[in-house]
Amino acid sequence: MFRYVGSVLLLFSICVLLSCGNNNTDTSGTLTIGTPTVTAFSCGLQTVAATITYTPPTLVSGAVPNGVQIVVSESENGVLMHRQTATLSDSPSVTYTYAIQQIIGTPIEVAISASIGSMNSSVLTVVPAATFSNFSGCSS
Repeated sequence: MFRYVGSVLLLFSICVLLSCGNNNTDTSGTLTIGTPTVTAFSCGLQTVAATITYTPPTLVSGAVPNGVQIVVSESENGVLMHRQTATLSDSPSVTYTYAIQQIIGTPIEVAISASIGSMNSSVLTVVPAATFSNFSGCSS
């Protein structure tokens, strides 16, 4: 009988430990990316900025778990251009800004993805095509 109860308690303890997340791979809560903003075209460059927010399941006094790592990637027309890791500390949000080199007459589809462990979020925006008039006043 004691062996059975001990085995059940051991199994229960293992299950409880497995359900505990750590700060680097926390996969509970909510991970969101705000609507990206695209700056005005200036001399061949535009920027795309997006704010990524992690909301843990229980928010205590507005703080987030220190050390939670968010992997952020940016792709242009399906090609991975940037991949960075942000470690949250005092704020549940981080904003990323990417410079986009624009080609005349070609819109660029920009995808921003974020992940914490197996928790993922992504957004898509289109940077409008540049025209010759967008380059007026630029020095070469």
